[in-house]
Parts: sequence; C-alpha cells; structure tokens
Amino acid sequence: MSLVRNVLFVYLCFEMLATAHKWLLSGRLSFDPGTPSFALWFLLSLFIWRAILPMLSTIRWVVPLSVGVALVAGLAPSIGPAGSMSRTLVYLPVFLLGWKLRQHGLRHLLDRRWVPWASAGVLAVWIVTITTLFLDDGLKKRWFSMMRPYVRSDVLGDLEARALILVGGGMLV
Repeated sequence: MSLVRNVLFVYLCFEMLATAHKWLLSGRLSFDPGTPSFALWFLLSLFIWRAILPMLSTIRWVVPLSVGVALVAGLAPSIGPAGSMSRTLVYLPVFLLGWKLRQHGLRHLLDRRWVPWASAGVLAVWIVTITTLFLDDGLKKRWFSMMRPYVRSDVLGDLEARALILVGGGMLV
C-alpha cells in the first residue's frame, strides 16, 4: 500500500499538475496518465520496478537477463513511450543492480575513506566524456531518451550506444 501512496499517488498528482499546465498554455485539456509528461516517466517506471521486484527477485541471473531485455527492447517498434515501457525496460538493469548491491550488504564498503574520491572521479570522467561527445556531435539525444526503437539505418550504432549507456549507469551505481 505504501508503494501506491508514496509513488503512484505522487505520480498521478504531478501528472494532473502537468495536465493543468498544458491546458493553461495550449487550451487543450487531455489527461493521459499512461503517457508521462516531462520527467515524470521515472515515477511511473519506479512504481513498475518496485511492483515487479518480488517476482524478479526469484530469478537467478536477473541482472544479466534484464540487460539482454534492455538491449533487445530497442528492436521492438511496439515498445515506445506509452506507459513509459521503453524506459522502464531499458533502465531496469540499473535499478536491479542497485537493489542487488544493497541486498548483498555492500553498504560497509561505502564507509571507506577512498569511496567518495573514487565516486567523484568516476562521475567526473562520465561528465567529461558525455560533454565531449555532445560537443563533437558523436552523441545523439535520442540515445538517452530511450523512448523510441532503434533507427533501422543504424541498429548496430543504437545498440552499441545503449550498451555503453548501461555500462555507464552501472558504473555510476
């Protein structure tokens, strides 16, 4: 019940505010909680992840399997922005990795003196890499949105980019 109150209810409230905002700007009133506005996709995805976590926790190799699902999801044109399903599937491995690390009690490792410095270094390298790629036009914004299927003319490029983004997300976890 707390999941519904703490995540789904908050999502629906903010989705109603976003709908009111769009209505004030455009004059069209259209409340569609199945297609999240702005960055609200994360709340809907978080609700789904936490709701299915008890089922996923019974699967032995759930993190590697979720990586496979995340990479294959881009091949299915029917998986798109509706219900935030594309993003939910693609970012599921990052959620599961964080859950697994917490489950295995690795929290004591975070108390070491070098961890904040190493974390800051990883974050700095990630930011510099992403900024450099954006400035050189080597990175496409659609790769980070994870809303659409792979582009037919560049499936391997999209697949490679999604894999690299997942590796980067795993490093940041």
